[in-house]
Amino acid sequence: MSEVNQELMDINHRFVESMSALMNDFNDIGSDKNKSIRDSFKNFKENKGFETGSVFIDQKTKFEQFEYAMFNFMFAIFERDITELSKLAVKQNPKIRKKYLSLFSEYDQRRTQENNKSIRNAEYEIASDEERLKIQIDYFEEVCRFKMSQPYIWQFLADIPDDIFWLDKKLKFEFNEIKERRNLLTHRSDKFDTKYINQLLQNTKTSKNSENPKEIIKEYFSRGLYGEKNRKCDDLKNIVGSSVSIGYMYFVMSWTKLVSLYHIIEIYMFKGEGDFTASLMFECIKLGIKTKVPYFFINNYVFCKFSLSLNKEISNTEAFDYMKANFLLTCVEEEKMIQYYNEKPNQKKIERKIRPDEKEFFEYFSSHNNPLYNFVAAVYKRDFENFETILNKIPDNSLQQSAKDWVLFNDLKEDENLLNLLQTKIKK
Repeated sequence: MSEVNQELMDINHRFVESMSALMNDFNDIGSDKNKSIRDSFKNFKENKGFETGSVFIDQKTKFEQFEYAMFNFMFAIFERDITELSKLAVKQNPKIRKKYLSLFSEYDQRRTQENNKSIRNAEYEIASDEERLKIQIDYFEEVCRFKMSQPYIWQFLADIPDDIFWLDKKLKFEFNEIKERRNLLTHRSDKFDTKYINQLLQNTKTSKNSENPKEIIKEYFSRGLYGEKNRKCDDLKNIVGSSVSIGYMYFVMSWTKLVSLYHIIEIYMFKGEGDFTASLMFECIKLGIKTKVPYFFINNYVFCKFSLSLNKEISNTEAFDYMKANFLLTCVEEEKMIQYYNEKPNQKKIERKIRPDEKEFFEYFSSHNNPLYNFVAAVYKRDFENFETILNKIPDNSLQQSAKDWVLFNDLKEDENLLNLLQTKIKK
């Protein structure tokens, strides 16, 4: 494996691991803290005392600070790794490097026009090509800020078509809203202010690539994303002075938006090298199972669609087989989640939407010569009767130690005999 590919895999692995750990921590710690707050509030209502009221307010304030810290950390992870990803693309991709160097040249000219020292000094001129590139990349953040704002700079460098990058007409507003909420919490206050409103509206005007921000703002209010007490509002002026609300659904929505944005930039910059999409889909399946939140499953269908459409010529590699397998496992787990909600009292019954690629992927794995992929097909079809037969075809001591935790084998957890059989397939 080349040094560049290894570096790419390291960046992607760090991003997926960090974002997954963050979401798991927010879900686990947040659930406990929410329960503690609800118990304190119940105690306050029943006892109506100063002490019980103080306990409730103290716990609520601490939980808000926890949410702020986790939200800011999430954006920091995204900025750190999208920056490292972009720098690597400048080093590795000649087309991206050419685009970046044109911006670098403009930036240096502007510096000299403003009576600052040129980066291209005598030391720069005698440097080797490799040393020059390092100097050029060292100024990456400054060069990008000089020319265009996020997320446009990434679209420009990766040469992502408008109809792909802006397929989600809410992206411009939602990304800028996340960024401005983060800037507010990091640099100014935990109360919404006029600068937050002005910056957000200035960066999200209606265009062919963006839905009318007024309509998205109304949706944010109605969903409680500007706080429960503001649900009936429709004008951002009403939130000035209100406490910033993060909340569980806003955090999940922001997480999925940033992960999706990273994914599309990564596959356009590196054309599907490595197994990034497959590993990202695997983490999203686990999060969807744990949280029962559909965002994680829906994201997986989009990840798969983009990766396959961009890389049709290499869509039969092992990494893409893993991606297709995770696609079918997403279908299975989404169906389980829907059944879980349909069993709730007074729940309006819903049905899972059948995805266009399901039949093709199922037939591909059904006829595959690898029994592990045959098992994927059996799990998708809920063909429990053939589980044992297919497992017996898998060579003994051939699977990784982590196999016992694979989503693929979730259905075996209720059958001790099948679990014991699986254990013989795992390396000792």
